Amino acid sequence: MQTAFHGIMGAGDYLTKPFEESELNGAIESRLAKMAILNDNPNKNLPTAISKKTIHDLTNCIDDNGQREEFKSGKTVYREGTYSNTYLVTHGIVKRHELDRNGKELITGIFSADDFFGFGSFVPNSSHSDYATAMVVTVVVGIPAQTLKSLLEQNPDLILKLIQFLSENLTNAKTQLLKMA
Repeated sequence: MQTAFHGIMGAGDYLTKPFEESELNGAIESRLAKMAILNDNPNKNLPTAISKKTIHDLTNCIDDNGQREEFKSGKTVYREGTYSNTYLVTHGIVKRHELDRNGKELITGIFSADDFFGFGSFVPNSSHSDYATAMVVTVVVGIPAQTLKSLLEQNPDLILKLIQFLSENLTNAKTQLLKMA
């Protein structure tokens, strides 16, 4: 059985019963963070005239202008169904994972300093389809998907570099998954 809780924009999160108090608290914190992001103009902190030509430039821009947050080991960075952000790990390690139908955790990625994760859809108000959890004390910087989309639209040369970067990440992820198997 699932329990949905509603915000101003309708059902945005759900918990499967039974659930722990910490899961409820995490879902509430996530919802409050989502509302804060939605209430802010996602582009207000970005420089108006930006020129990003490399992944390093993009990393610096996100680091300088994104929302920085620290997570203790075991704390959830995002959960399935929450608002889709893109994250940059500045310190620590994050695992991305899903739960199979039996509740078994399946790790789908490990991210450390200078790695991006959480890429979602560029469709407004899209949500994550997996979970991300800090494995050690971790600092991440997040930006809304729409902000990343604006950065890429303003810097078309960066799009191909980002595609190449993500392709390399997929190859590395495949190698990681094969090692874990």
